[in-house]
Formats: sequence, C-alpha cells, structure tokens
Amino acid sequence: TMPAHSTDADVEKVLSSGPFGNLEKLTLAFTCVTSDCARHLVKLPNLQHLNLWCTQFGDTGLCLLAEHCSRLKSLNLCETLVTDDGLMALTELKSLTCLNLNSTPLSAHVFEELISKLPALSSYDIRYTEACWAFSVFTKGENLLKNQ
Repeated sequence: TMPAHSTDADVEKVLSSGPFGNLEKLTLAFTCVTSDCARHLVKLPNLQHLNLWCTQFGDTGLCLLAEHCSRLKSLNLCETLVTDDGLMALTELKSLTCLNLNSTPLSAHVFEELISKLPALSSYDIRYTEACWAFSVFTKGENLLKNQ
C-alpha cells in the first residue's frame, strides 16, 4: 500500500529500489497516480491484485496492464478516469475474477462484452454506471453487485 498523495514518481522510486518480482498485491487507492505508473506496474510479473480506486488512472494505463499483466485476478477501477475504450482492453485478462467499475462511465454494451469474454469473472461492482441503470431496468437491480 502506497501512502495517500503518492505520485507516479513515488511508484517508480519504490519499485526500482529492489526486487519486487514476487509482489502479488498492490494498493494505490487514493493516491495521485496516473496512467504513467503503468509502465512500472507491468514490470511486476506476479501481480494478481491491483487497487486503483480514486486515482487519475485512465485508458492508456489500462491498455498497458491488459497487454502485460495477464495474471491479474482482481482489479479495482472505482472512480478512475477509464472509459469504454480502455475497458474493452480488459477482455484480454482471462484470469480476472473480480472487477470493480463502480462510478465509471461503463456502458451497458461494454459491460455485456466484458461478461461474455471474461468467463472467470465471478464478482463485479457496476453501481453508479450507465450499465447499472440499463441492467437495473431488466433485472430489478439484482445483479449490480455480484459477490463483492
């Protein structure tokens, strides 16, 4: 866990200070990191759980993660800058079991794509998204938060 107000430079400094090849879980929630830190995160070959809640992380970083972090099992993108364009890259993360997209601009169409292309996804949070509104009409709100 990085302290609040940590920046991309802080992430770079910490990750370059020693071997972190076995690091499986990293929390950057409520820090000042952006997509720029992704170039350092992709150097963590065993990263499985990443929390980016309430950061300035966006599509560029998400695409890098999707391309290089195939072992990711859980990803928290709640209140980040990601859009549907970046979220579509997540379809490459076949090990993803838990995904928090609460308070992002997730559309119903992209949510359907994620569900269909991520068979291991067993837990998700889509509250406060466009997808949430669309699916609540059809499911009476029962599937907006699955096993979170």
